[in-house]
Amino acid sequence: VVFQRQWRTILQRRWYLKIRRGFARLQARWRGHRQLRKYRKIRRAACGLQPYIRGYLVRQKISKMLLALVKLQSHARRMSAKKRVGKLHLERELAREAQRRKEMEEREAAEAARRAKMDAVERRQEEERIRNLQLQAEAEERERREQKEAEQRQIEKEQMEADKQKGMERLEEQRRLEEMERELAEAQLKHELDSEEYWAMSVQRQREKVAEK
Repeated sequence: VVFQRQWRTILQRRWYLKIRRGFARLQARWRGHRQLRKYRKIRRAACGLQPYIRGYLVRQKISKMLLALVKLQSHARRMSAKKRVGKLHLERELAREAQRRKEMEEREAAEAARRAKMDAVERRQEEERIRNLQLQAEAEERERREQKEAEQRQIEKEQMEADKQKGMERLEEQRRLEEMERELAEAQLKHELDSEEYWAMSVQRQREKVAEK
């Protein structure tokens, strides 16, 4: 049974492949026939279109030739017109040159007058500027002198204050020295005198200090 089943499978497989190859050949022939029909159709269209294209190209060539001929004629006419108008241009240029020279001479004369006027104005301005600079220099010199004098006065005032401060410091130092000497003398007296006399003297000095204050 297994062998029969496998044999039937082989037969069915062979029959399927045979039909498949047949259909493949049929499809290939049909595609080839369809492409041939399409090619013949395109060829007929191209053959019908070729005369129109050739005619278009010929017309384009003729139009280019006509355009070149028109350009050549225009160049020839332009050259002849240049030759005819050349003299007129030359005469016009000579007249313009004469007018230009005349205007240039007038402009140079006006420029010379303007420069002379500007030179005079500039000289006056320069003199005025020099005068202003001199006045400014004098004012700055006065200001510097006044500032220097003020600084000198300030320095003298500071020197006087410093001297005064030093004098006060000397007096204070001298007072301290006297106080220290007095204390030292008291200490010496304390050892030399009896306690009662020392305390009597110290009380007497305290009273003197209170009276002085």
